[in-house]
Amino acid sequence: MARLTTREARLPVPPLLRAIVGVGLLVVLAIPVRGAGTYEVEIESTTGWTWQPAGVDYAFGDVISIRRVPRTNLLAFGRIDGRILVHDPDKPDTTPELLGSIEHLVLQDNERSGLKGFAFHPAFGLSSDANRATIFIAYVTRDWKRRLSRFAVSEETGQLVNDSEEVMIELLLPGGALHSIGELAFGQDGFLYVPVGDGHSSETHGPYGGTAIARDMMNLVQRIDDNLVGGVLRIDVDKDPLRSHPPRRRLPIALPEEISGVGYWIPNDNPFLDDSGALMEEYFTIGHRNPWKLTVDADTGELWVAEVGPSNGEEINRIVSGGNYGWPYRAGKDVEIAWDRAPPSGPTPDPWYGFPVEPVFSPNRSQARSILGGPVYRGDKFRELYGWYLCGDVLMRHLWAVRVDDSREVVSVKQLLTADSTTYAIEQSLGGDVYAVLNDELHKLVKTAVD
Repeated sequence: MARLTTREARLPVPPLLRAIVGVGLLVVLAIPVRGAGTYEVEIESTTGWTWQPAGVDYAFGDVISIRRVPRTNLLAFGRIDGRILVHDPDKPDTTPELLGSIEHLVLQDNERSGLKGFAFHPAFGLSSDANRATIFIAYVTRDWKRRLSRFAVSEETGQLVNDSEEVMIELLLPGGALHSIGELAFGQDGFLYVPVGDGHSSETHGPYGGTAIARDMMNLVQRIDDNLVGGVLRIDVDKDPLRSHPPRRRLPIALPEEISGVGYWIPNDNPFLDDSGALMEEYFTIGHRNPWKLTVDADTGELWVAEVGPSNGEEINRIVSGGNYGWPYRAGKDVEIAWDRAPPSGPTPDPWYGFPVEPVFSPNRSQARSILGGPVYRGDKFRELYGWYLCGDVLMRHLWAVRVDDSREVVSVKQLLTADSTTYAIEQSLGGDVYAVLNDELHKLVKTAVD
């Protein structure tokens, strides 16, 4: 394992994980969000909310993902450098524990690389289940590939077993593209959802950097026969023969370096099944640009994804089976895209796969520049936010709450606060607190004013 910094070198063997795996006032400011047609939502600017230090004397570092540990109040923090920490937010006087590190595997170049997401198997911690110590990690490798892998956690030490890695999917990331792979999540159906970006780049990093392959990756998003880019994948990591079947089509196809179909099967109700084996059946939705932040509503089971857009705006999407979200032929609420590079060459795909789905919320570039997704709030601490989707923006540092009606149309968007520094991840604890890491320090959302 890589050498830890001085401040982290005294991390104990994590007994928490070892035990588990072993057995405001409202001021309305109208800011229109416009797109095609009649779409228009006002963002209500509120006061009385702030990020407050949680009282943990520890430098958490560049946290890119925060996830709950199943059946506990523990939170796990995934850092860009490949380390995963575990902490009990109800005990701020305790030191976070190191679950494990894949620093030796991840590329640490800049924000486009490193660890991207992770998810504990739903049975994590159940002593009678074979997956009681299983975790899945998505990251960018040192040779510029996006990888999904399964790892084991030692039942003796409670730490990640590095040599247990099983590479399940590996996709080329030509040119060091920003649109790589995103935050993982298990749905209430028990299947693993994997958001994958389009991989488009005109830069010269990594394999095929600066070549036509790197520039043309975006064109593959509406093709689902020879790649796994620009979509949300849905796979059965348990390989249940009553619910899924072995992949009928596997990578490599177009690029010999790629891998798919290892350690998982295809759910029998995935939307793009093909008995002839002509299609990549992992796809649950297609037509995505950079769907990097994925979350599951703990109450309804609905999936939400924050998707970074091109120059005309950002997207918050609900993920629905068979949905085609339009990229690269449309983005946000606009049919005509303000291209910063040449549009895809050739004719519009024929046939179109799936059915068109528009964003739930699509702020323009004056309001957001790098959209950040969080949880659908399902706690008791802030009853006024119950059922609202929490999201924001990395660069502009906003925190929003979005409410939709029964038809899943936006009813209200509130801007709760604008922070002094950036955060890359937001999560709710079992106790109903909302946490984020700002300036290396753990913070929690607090309401400072009473309505």
